[in-house]
Amino acid sequence: MTQPTPHFIRGIAANLTYWQEQMRRLTDADARTFLQEQANLLLAVEMGLAPPETRPSTATLLLQLFPLIERCGYWERWLPLWQTAVSVHPNNEPTQRSRLLTRLGQLRRLNGQLDQALRLHQEAEAAAHQSGDAWSLAEAWGNLALDYHARRAYDLAESYGQQALTLFSALDNAEKWQGSLWNTLGQVSLEQQDFAQAEARLRRSAAIWQQLQQSTQLARILKNLGILFQQQQNYIVAGHCYQEALHHLAATDSELDKIQVHINLGVLHFLQQQYTQAEVAFRLADSFLRRHHGSYMTQAIVAQNLGNVLVKQQRPAEALVCLQQATVLWQQLQDNLNLANTLGTLGEALGLLSDVQTAVTTYDEALTLLARHPTHPWAQELQREFLMERAALLE
Repeated sequence: MTQPTPHFIRGIAANLTYWQEQMRRLTDADARTFLQEQANLLLAVEMGLAPPETRPSTATLLLQLFPLIERCGYWERWLPLWQTAVSVHPNNEPTQRSRLLTRLGQLRRLNGQLDQALRLHQEAEAAAHQSGDAWSLAEAWGNLALDYHARRAYDLAESYGQQALTLFSALDNAEKWQGSLWNTLGQVSLEQQDFAQAEARLRRSAAIWQQLQQSTQLARILKNLGILFQQQQNYIVAGHCYQEALHHLAATDSELDKIQVHINLGVLHFLQQQYTQAEVAFRLADSFLRRHHGSYMTQAIVAQNLGNVLVKQQRPAEALVCLQQATVLWQQLQDNLNLANTLGTLGEALGLLSDVQTAVTTYDEALTLLARHPTHPWAQELQREFLMERAALLE
């Protein structure tokens, strides 16, 4: 392969400097500019990673771009370049390497690849210890908290979250991370049904994001508060939280976040037996994901919820298509708890189609998976529900 000339390398470096300056000006409301320039940015990064001389500057641009990549949902498109950036980054720069590993791990987690995310964040933690950089270490711990939360290892999520909070409290300009960590710890409490602690933590997070005027992040906390009230069957307050979240998102280009709030509104309609409104919300989300290639996890959630609605509307044949799609996605994501939930609904749909033998077998598969989570409140609730439905089917 012909080696690039010094003149060509200087051109790559100048291009990287240009994009760094352009992206530095973007705010939460300017994601559309990033989307319009995404093809040019992908090319700039790809070219910048080739010569060793421009790799550090390219890594800086990638780190700068990460919030926009995360917010816009184009994780799979950027993953190969992040992987290349990590693989070619010199080990003698552990601070920047730790931050690249951290962000690559975040992309893996967003894409549902939890084992890879955990390994990358453990590697980032080791690099941060090597560099002695407190910020990199705190970021690695914060992401380990998110990884363990996603794996429902709540004790480890709590431990790493508290460690990260303690370290960030001693660092300057760490408010964003504090807001993120209070959100994570709030979700840990919520999923263990400690509603009082969850609300206190989520409101601390919301106060930080409101003070920082970060609309997308504030909307995410309001969405989680909506889930909190929804789980306590306080549907009116939950609806207000979702509507307020959409209000804050209206001035942003965070389309994936808007869709996720609509998914929650669909669930809220479903819980109130408003099945037509719920189906409209889920089909809106499904249409968006098909156009924009949303994450497997979001696709699985939408397919599961569409299946639920169609079963309740006595349309089991249509429901089977959605539930089988969700089953494949949960298997790919290795999410056994959500897979069990989908299999239970699949058993219900098969029962409506009078395929009793297959329905019972499907319920048994779901119950086997749920037995792996003997202390999880939702798993216990699903187990009771599926045992009753299975017994009624046999009668």
